[in-house]
Amino acid sequence: MEIRVQQPKTIINRNVHHFGFDATFNPYRGCSHACKYCYARDTHQFFNLDRGHDFERIIFAKEFTGAQVMDQLSRVPLSQTIAIGTATDPYQPIEGQLRITRKFLQAILLSGHGVTITTKSPLVLRDLDLITALAIRQQIVVHISLITDNTTLAHQLEPGTSSPRRRWQIVDGLVAQQVPVALFCAPIIPGWTDDLETLNAIFATARQKRVTWLMAAPVHFTPPMFEYFSAHLATIDATRTLTFRRHFADNGALLPWYRRQLQQTIDRLRGQYHLSEQGLTPRPHQFTVQTVFDI
Repeated sequence: MEIRVQQPKTIINRNVHHFGFDATFNPYRGCSHACKYCYARDTHQFFNLDRGHDFERIIFAKEFTGAQVMDQLSRVPLSQTIAIGTATDPYQPIEGQLRITRKFLQAILLSGHGVTITTKSPLVLRDLDLITALAIRQQIVVHISLITDNTTLAHQLEPGTSSPRRRWQIVDGLVAQQVPVALFCAPIIPGWTDDLETLNAIFATARQKRVTWLMAAPVHFTPPMFEYFSAHLATIDATRTLTFRRHFADNGALLPWYRRQLQQTIDRLRGQYHLSEQGLTPRPHQFTVQTVFDI
């Protein structure tokens, strides 16, 4: 693996389209989790690198000082939520060495902003001291991503990630410390992870483990990513891949009939297991300022 350290002028990016957060922090570009469906693979081409092996082995890391991050946080209104890890996993293996995500959370404890974290990694438990402190203030929600309970399929689609069983253990570890946890059952892949047995198992386990809420959504592709991912699926099962492709237009857009059908299944399971579709929003922390009077 090759790590390329960057010192960007902008550490925190504003979100143009509101998806429950207003700003984002992505400590890494590229990801050794190597999820084959990841939409962020396309961004490596901005550096004349390919969306395949280069995305998985050449990782760009953001380097910044405490003063820099605090300065940029001061420009984000306290009412705005910052999402950590919207593009690549902030707890991918290199975080164990570089500790960039941890450094950002330390800054968040000082700034008071509400944050979310999205991850597949047990490394998130390393930072339980910070995450628990934020949870006490209702300042954080952790999203754990899981698309299947099938260990073999998970390894084929996400070869660098922890097993489904390990991810449920991450949920257990967070819930035990009263950290709000959402499960992200996404992306759902037609013909591979959308069967009722798979979805039912995920929803049922989420309910059993006291997940706060569950987000479920189908996969989304750019045309190049649709072809890249289809080629990967064909190495696993060519016949099944043909079935997968029938759910999409030629440009990789999901067909409306399938989207409606899948949403009906999700809604039915959500009602069956009493899992909210409304995301839990972290709250900003207002620091108490003590007024000093001259006597």
